[in-house]
Amino acid sequence: MMVLRAVLVVSALYASTAYSDTTPSAALKDDLSQAKLTRSIAKELWTKNQDACVTRDTSALADVMRSANTRLRDRTGYSAFPACLQMLTDITYINGGCYTGKLSQDELNHSRNNWEKDSAECDAQIANPSADSLKEQSDAEWEAEQRKGGASDSDIQMMKTLRRL
Repeated sequence: MMVLRAVLVVSALYASTAYSDTTPSAALKDDLSQAKLTRSIAKELWTKNQDACVTRDTSALADVMRSANTRLRDRTGYSAFPACLQMLTDITYINGGCYTGKLSQDELNHSRNNWEKDSAECDAQIANPSADSLKEQSDAEWEAEQRKGGASDSDIQMMKTLRRL
């Protein structure tokens, strides 16, 4: 009986070791599910925000901002899929400009470029989830990435404020 138990324990240990690299952890699976949901919500909010901005529907703009902020506060999918959460920050940035009516063409173009970049990065992170991506990005790394993407100091400060909501 003892030998059978030893064989089963060794078999279980071997199986868990042999297949651990190809099977994502439960936390990563949960983050992946939340990231997909965040991406879906962000795409829906982006469309609603564009429509509300064009028609200057401040009630709809406020609803979009409230929904994006709620999802940002939840921070679900943040650790492994930061680009998906960044899509919500893109929405809040352009939403504020639309709401106040003070969105310049340069800001609009910058927002659209950020949205396209973050959407593509989110899609790539979802397509290739990795346990390595569970490491949180430091503020300094994030700032360097934003500067590399062409964000100004004032843009970075505003995005940092939104990230901490």
